Amino acid sequence: MDIKSACVIPKFNIFDSSISEFFWDVSPVQCESSEPIMYMDNDGIVRVNQSLKLSSGYQSLNCTCQPVIRIDDDDITLGTGIRCTEPIYISGDFIYAVCTNGGKQVYDGLLYGIDFKSVTNNKKFKNESENNLSVYFYGFDALSGLIAKRTMPLTMKYLEDVLESYTFNGYTKVGDNTWPNLGGLLTGGRYEQVKKTFTEVPFIWNNFSQNGYVTMFSEEYPRLSCFKGFNGQPTDHFTNTFFVAAEKIKPIKNRDIRKILLFMEYKNIKVSDSSYLCIGNTPKHKIMINYYKRYIEAYKNRRKFGMSFNTELGHDYINFYNLADKDSAEFLKWMHETGNLDNAIFVFFSDHGPRYSEIQNTNIGRVTGLMPIFTVYVPKHIKQRYPQIHSNLLKNTERLTTVFDVHETLQDVIKSNFDHSEPVDKHARGISLFKPIPETRSCYDADIPEHYCPCYASEDIDVKNKRVQIMAFALVKKVNKLLKSHADKCVHLVLSNVIKASKIKSNFERDKSMEERFSIRSYIYNNEQDTRYLLVVETKPGNAKFEATIHYSSDTSMEVSGEISRINKYGNQSECIHNVHKLKLYCFCK
Repeated sequence: MDIKSACVIPKFNIFDSSISEFFWDVSPVQCESSEPIMYMDNDGIVRVNQSLKLSSGYQSLNCTCQPVIRIDDDDITLGTGIRCTEPIYISGDFIYAVCTNGGKQVYDGLLYGIDFKSVTNNKKFKNESENNLSVYFYGFDALSGLIAKRTMPLTMKYLEDVLESYTFNGYTKVGDNTWPNLGGLLTGGRYEQVKKTFTEVPFIWNNFSQNGYVTMFSEEYPRLSCFKGFNGQPTDHFTNTFFVAAEKIKPIKNRDIRKILLFMEYKNIKVSDSSYLCIGNTPKHKIMINYYKRYIEAYKNRRKFGMSFNTELGHDYINFYNLADKDSAEFLKWMHETGNLDNAIFVFFSDHGPRYSEIQNTNIGRVTGLMPIFTVYVPKHIKQRYPQIHSNLLKNTERLTTVFDVHETLQDVIKSNFDHSEPVDKHARGISLFKPIPETRSCYDADIPEHYCPCYASEDIDVKNKRVQIMAFALVKKVNKLLKSHADKCVHLVLSNVIKASKIKSNFERDKSMEERFSIRSYIYNNEQDTRYLLVVETKPGNAKFEATIHYSSDTSMEVSGEISRINKYGNQSECIHNVHKLKLYCFCK
């Protein structure tokens, strides 16, 4: 396939039978049942849990706290001990606490919070506003768009149905692992040759910091840290220190045993009272959420750039993502209902799809492994004041996009550059998502190596072709089927005309030289009868324009693959079902 050809985004049924065997429900994560006697409240004050103290009968409780001090990416030390039996504010986000009762140790554990006093003593932060938005990234390693929809349905539903976010179906990785993808997002370039330290690397959180933002970078798996080589702490708040401390204070003696136990847990075989996915009585992903919430609350109404990236949970086992689904959806709900999204952009994202899962042995798995989840929430007032942003974001969900486009978008946010009027360089490597991404964009234009290019090529065909007409009627029939539950409010649509029809060609040829490593082009489609077509149709009344991919086997056997996209504005045509977000795209009210 010529990577300079315009990209046709592949679409799949997320419940396709070829991948069904790789998904199952995993048992809820089980952590220690004991409640910690020490905690750090939302104001950063270390306190004793008085009710637990009384119920435990501790008459002479004595607690000592030590700040956790970062040495480097892989090591920590503990500061001077401070008596903390009474409430006290201790400098530092992370504290190691030890309590004794009558000379016998009854507790030791790590506490976490936000030391905003030390940070605000040294820096001044500006207020967020309608033109100066906070930015929150919340992500998981190795999570493809398809797997996100399968394993985190509550999260995706809240993002898409409640927050009306944009999911980018053509979002594609630009390198093999985390660094080229997350690094590309944060720097806008390729830094494969970085050696020793990241001191000179232009991470975009530095740009945000220079513009009055308080910054946070959060990850929970030091062994597979996204970036190793920071001389100092890279952001104002940085959780790596906490999780390094957790492994130093209570080290895992045998990592092979840990792998075996996690695998058995993945297969729903219980062999331990507490999962390695926990620290104490809390799952690690929940610690990440709690820390994020405290960061947001500590700097209420201040400009913030936060990035939380969960590495361990689904890195090796795709169904473990489901363990974080409910908590992630509740986190989004909290963000929304507390007003923390009023002047903020929220991004649910990943660096790439699965790289080591058995699902990679299927055609669908191979392709979606190249296409990580990327969903963006933008405040309503931005969409109202700059309607072209909403229009462009909507179109761009079906365009080829990458981390380089995200980086350009972040540059726009820093500059409050929302009113774009300059022409788009159609061949630029990075184009802000607030601008229209060219429909003709190729992997070559987007700087996606051929090895990772997921695109199909297409060949235009006559819209009057008999087969095209049959498929067009089938497509409109599918739209009406979607509207059936609201037939009392929405009119029955009829086909007006076919605007465009293309035959999708995979053109994947076996590359003998790449046999040792996977190339999507090494997969051969054997079933010539199962042909894909891309159709754009117009319906009446309302002149709605819909785009969809059709899998055609025969005139009586065909199906719509993936979702049906609305590619023109619908205004108030669907006002009668304005709360039914999924169907607003299709309904023309009676």
